[in-house]
Amino acid sequence: MIEYIKKNKSRLIIASIWLIVMVAAFAIFYIFKAQNEFFVSSKTKLIVVICTLASTVLFLFRPKIPSWLSAILSIAFMIGSSVFLFNYYEPLVNSMTDFIPDARIINIIIILSVILFFFGLSGNAGVGIGIGGFIVYAIYLADFFTISFRGTPFILSDILSTKTAFGVASGYRFVLNERMIVCFYILVAFASAGAFVSIRTKKLVSRIVVSACGIVSSVTIILLLLFTEVITKGKYETLPFIPIAGAQENGLPLNIVCSLKESFVKAPEGYSEAAVSNIIKASGSANSSAAADTELVKPNIIVIMNESLTDFDYLLNVELSEEPLPKFKALSENCVKGTLISSIFGGNTPNSEFEFLTGCSLAFLPQGIVAFQQLIDSELPTFVTHLENLGYKSSAIHLYNPEFFSRSRIYPLLGFDEFINIYNAPIPVEKFYDYAYDESSFQAIEHVYENHGDDPMFCFCVTIQNHGGYWHGLKDVLVTNATSDYANDYASLLKQTDDAFANLLDYFSKVDEPTIIVMFGDHQPNLFDDFYESIWDGYDLSEEDMTYLKAKVPFVIWANYDIEEETLSDMSINYLGPEILKVAGLPMSDYQSYLLNLHDSVPVISGIGFVDSEGNHFIDPSTSAYSELIRDYSYLQYKYLKKKPSESFYTK
Repeated sequence: MIEYIKKNKSRLIIASIWLIVMVAAFAIFYIFKAQNEFFVSSKTKLIVVICTLASTVLFLFRPKIPSWLSAILSIAFMIGSSVFLFNYYEPLVNSMTDFIPDARIINIIIILSVILFFFGLSGNAGVGIGIGGFIVYAIYLADFFTISFRGTPFILSDILSTKTAFGVASGYRFVLNERMIVCFYILVAFASAGAFVSIRTKKLVSRIVVSACGIVSSVTIILLLLFTEVITKGKYETLPFIPIAGAQENGLPLNIVCSLKESFVKAPEGYSEAAVSNIIKASGSANSSAAADTELVKPNIIVIMNESLTDFDYLLNVELSEEPLPKFKALSENCVKGTLISSIFGGNTPNSEFEFLTGCSLAFLPQGIVAFQQLIDSELPTFVTHLENLGYKSSAIHLYNPEFFSRSRIYPLLGFDEFINIYNAPIPVEKFYDYAYDESSFQAIEHVYENHGDDPMFCFCVTIQNHGGYWHGLKDVLVTNATSDYANDYASLLKQTDDAFANLLDYFSKVDEPTIIVMFGDHQPNLFDDFYESIWDGYDLSEEDMTYLKAKVPFVIWANYDIEEETLSDMSINYLGPEILKVAGLPMSDYQSYLLNLHDSVPVISGIGFVDSEGNHFIDPSTSAYSELIRDYSYLQYKYLKKKPSESFYTK
């Protein structure tokens, strides 16, 4: 033993470094344990010790083994690690109660293909398991936290939001569990064993053949999954209106592949330029030639999309120590009020911005898409450009990092003249931890008003005060029929929003210029499964019912002059722009007029489903009496997004 160590000092050094790394990794896990107070059993500690020692020994000793045995063991360890990863980690994010049994093999094949790819690049099974396996491990971790914070499964398009996710990560609490620790160390053992049995042949041709086999096998599997039904037999798909249910049925790796397969924006079935022309002709003209009408009253228009704003009453059974939005809910004079159905829940705020500003609906787009980043790469006619054509000056306000969700790139393409953000804010910004108070956002609106000049102003403000996670310990408003510090914190923040909004309305009630102020929520916050299970205990709610309740957000259109008061029934966010124009008495483009007419028949067309004017809820539009109207809307939207519309239908 001593002689061996003397002859192999480099291996001893590597093994020692490896041992230190493994101990340090466990120390990091233990730091998280102390923060999150999760239990680490003796069994888990034993597994950690065994895997650490075994992997260290394998680094230290490398006895020669026959090449045929090396090949067999390399394949066995790669397959074994794939089987282990799926069967051990999938239950962390999937109850498996709705799991399609046949999907198990396909999920394992997908994981194996990732490992084979890196095996092909390196020619070493240990490297393949180490890199490929830990990529899969990281994706499972991302899925676990994405479901926890947002309520929807991880898909590859979420990578586009990585910068934003890291930017807001400080607002969340990352709770680990011991399954994550066990998986990490067993995967390390597999990687070490794979490296131990891999023999690097001296023949160049043999190395090329081995690498080619690994890469070709991996790429072939992925291509077959993405572009054919050879493996899946057409049995698997995401459920865009209930994404978590699709992930529960498919398993995470297969669900990611399905979401990638469905992520391309395709022309709706039956789409043609001729069909679009016929729809436009049949819709008539709004005849909005009043842009230059000097007699037209053009009120200032302020639209506030308030982060995570909702009303606890939507959730049916929440008892509170006091109402967090008393002033907002008491508004009645010179108001149009109602409920919007958001396409998103718990996150991806820009999708609500996209629906409001463009009049498009996520109902016709791939599940999980981040429309700002994936669809907008050139100028488009929007609610902003329409108002500018009427003589308005436009401003966007978001007192946070302007690079998040690419707003600094997107806002100019949507038509905004200026973008006020945390770096160029013209007023002192007070923050609640990392997020600007709503009071500061509203003061920025007042500053824009005071400096807007002679032109009427359009100001679009996206707040951030109420962004999750809600770990601040606020207890101004308490949920009394459920135990949830998270919900208490959120409810207390709502009360601050209510006060700030009341101050804003008081300010504009005293100005002479006619002004309309709109406020609506972008989506509901995710207050975690335990909270919803508690408040809905005893209620017979389907998955669709719960999804719809979680999609509701309030809106109000208030004016500092006389308008007709009205309470509207549920409608989706894509209709809000035309509704504002109607209340303001402003001319509409033909497209906006079309949307307002469509609203009368199908008031909800959203990413979580459809509701018609008779109150019928449905997910498959082909089952509706209004299927042709919905189909026509999908054609017009595809033309708008993919064909770069130049027709006056969208602009005048």
